[in-house]
Amino acid sequence: MNGAKSGPQSGKIFTALSIHCTLKSPCTHFKKSSYIFTKWGRRYWENSDVCFSHGGDLVSIETDEEWNFIKGEIQKRNSWNTTAWHIGLCKGYSDGNWTWSSGARLNISKWRNSEPNGSDYRAEISKNGGLFKGISSHDENAFICEFPEECPSVSFENSWYTFTACDRCWRKRRHPYSLWYCSWGWDWGWNRAACQSLGGDLVSIETEEEWNFITDEIQRRNASIPKNGWSIGLMKKAGNWTWMCGTPLTISKWGDGQPSGDGNGTHIYKASSNGTRIVIGDCSEDLYSDYICEIPRDIDECSQNIHNCSNITATCSNTVGAFRCICKPGFNGDGHNCT
Repeated sequence: MNGAKSGPQSGKIFTALSIHCTLKSPCTHFKKSSYIFTKWGRRYWENSDVCFSHGGDLVSIETDEEWNFIKGEIQKRNSWNTTAWHIGLCKGYSDGNWTWSSGARLNISKWRNSEPNGSDYRAEISKNGGLFKGISSHDENAFICEFPEECPSVSFENSWYTFTACDRCWRKRRHPYSLWYCSWGWDWGWNRAACQSLGGDLVSIETEEEWNFITDEIQRRNASIPKNGWSIGLMKKAGNWTWMCGTPLTISKWGDGQPSGDGNGTHIYKASSNGTRIVIGDCSEDLYSDYICEIPRDIDECSQNIHNCSNITATCSNTVGAFRCICKPGFNGDGHNCT
């Protein structure tokens, strides 16, 4: 379960039950890689771009050991409505070979019966058995990102944050059949949808402390600050500037002459050549830019004893974003009431 802000006037205050919980990364880890599983997504190539903009790519499942790990993580998300996830497996248009986004050839056979067919050039992994299925590049579904080292996020108080990086688009994409274009973010609405697919939203900077944290992180990235800055979760609604979490704007960090009336979206950008002055500006929702996501921490309801399972006849099993109540052996029911 995710921590939730308690109300429009409470800023970054979380519910009392959430305050004492351990801050958990949005990533899971296996050997030298980190992974993010999303609940939904867009078209295959757009999902690939979300992973790439954060320094990773769609997952490459190169061994039976890694496949068993991914399949196990999928089972932990059994309560999700998601039925399949896009993976980084593509067929070459010229040679017809299936290759992972890492560049490795496919050498484990986990295809469903009668898969792949001749018209598919991308693949997904299903919740049912973790088997692969061929799809088109325009298929829409959830996706799994893999990152080569640590999770691409930083934490502050009750949230995790991810910054896309414009310099990544100039690196050679590893997959030999990837689309060759430079894209690290799109317009404001697309960027918001990308954050939501990761389980969060565009960042809401509600306090001076959080503002200082965000600007410090931007200073660390000064060499790669994008021309148009980063999309943030501040939007004009009915004439009022409001954060995505529902709180009104209470800190004034507008740049000179801002807001200018250019649009209802906003971005954070450098107002000096050395990047030492960071400000907010309004912008058209069509402006292409990088983006900053804010992802609320996950709570282990079982260890914190904030579940509604029967304490005597059932056990609580924590899952990603939720929990399950399971009747103990010899009892039957839904986990809340076992007889």
